[in-house]
Amino acid sequence: RYEVSHDDFSMATRQKAAEILTLDLKEALPDIFMLNTNLIPRLVDRVWRKACDDALAENEGIYAHKGGTIVHIYFYELPFHTGKAKVSGIRDKIAPLLQQAKKDDSILEYRVEKGSPSGQQKGPPPVNPDVAKFLKEGLGINPTAEVFRLWTSRVKKEMEVGAQTSPLTRDMRDVAAKADVSYAPWWRPANEMLIGSIGCVWGQVPALECTPVEIFRQDLAVLFAACLELEKMQAKVHMALIVVPVRMATLANNEALDLYLNLLRRLNPEIRKNLIIEVKNLPKDTVLTHLVIATNSLSELVRAFVFETGMLSYADYGRSFAKLHACGFDLSESRLDENEQTRLLKKYAAYYSNLGLKTYIKGVTNPRILDAAMQAGFAYISGILIKPQQKSYFPLQKLPLEDIKRG
Repeated sequence: RYEVSHDDFSMATRQKAAEILTLDLKEALPDIFMLNTNLIPRLVDRVWRKACDDALAENEGIYAHKGGTIVHIYFYELPFHTGKAKVSGIRDKIAPLLQQAKKDDSILEYRVEKGSPSGQQKGPPPVNPDVAKFLKEGLGINPTAEVFRLWTSRVKKEMEVGAQTSPLTRDMRDVAAKADVSYAPWWRPANEMLIGSIGCVWGQVPALECTPVEIFRQDLAVLFAACLELEKMQAKVHMALIVVPVRMATLANNEALDLYLNLLRRLNPEIRKNLIIEVKNLPKDTVLTHLVIATNSLSELVRAFVFETGMLSYADYGRSFAKLHACGFDLSESRLDENEQTRLLKKYAAYYSNLGLKTYIKGVTNPRILDAAMQAGFAYISGILIKPQQKSYFPLQKLPLEDIKRG
């Protein structure tokens, strides 16, 4: 059922040669092949295929047999060492299965699926072109839900067996490298310090063509890139904060959320304490219970979390999110004139201050808005007026107000 042609197997595993596994039937049945023949008896041919199909039914993959006694196997999701153990299990299963089949070969028959013509076995599944591209190139832009599921499963397994120096796997680093990630400044006016950066990723897919899964990929890309930046900081023995945005839709996806939690739990505590999660695109009405639980779970693993609410939002999120640190908005999304922006930002700061929350503002481009934000009591300010975005993190540094206004 999971057997494909040799050509299809080659296409699906192109540039994955190091991850292809080999099953040698001579090792599984040495007595049958003791005369050094490559001729496979008909019953044995059915037995080894049944053993492979049973294993691949548990862990998705494909296999191919071009002739002789060598079978090539590839698992979509399993790391190489785990797959190698699976192949050993297949090999060990063949001899006992052959003995059972000699007594009753009905054990080799496949169950006919409901709706299939009577007696018709399920044929080899075609190689999904999206999956084949993923296996060849890694997770690309605008992935399908199936590809994203395979990728997250593979990454989590890689983390389980990977090196202990960093939980960031090769797949994670690849996604971060492919994304157009940059960093905006995170300035604290109270002590005139540039205390860190806000990560952001520029969309590589037109909005109307963007799949929901692409949103998950973009959010994860910023997280991976930020963790790599923090690893660089740690090596230089100086740290700064990085704010990592994540949309609420991403936290609502079980596979993406599980990956967030798995990675953050494995991160060096010195790195985690410099991460702030910024939750974006909050629902206009009540936040669902499972999303409250998901967000609060993340808050246990990072320095703090903040909400980007929009300038016109007035909600008491602190009731559901006890560890919420601050609420803020991006001024660049507003089309109002400067006077109206000034009035609304003061109203926003006063509202959330009364709830005991800090506030932040992004997208500040001129000195008048900067002065208004400081007078209103915003704890954190970002925008090109502070410093233009750049491709790497902003280290912790003194940045006086006079220097900002001088440009």
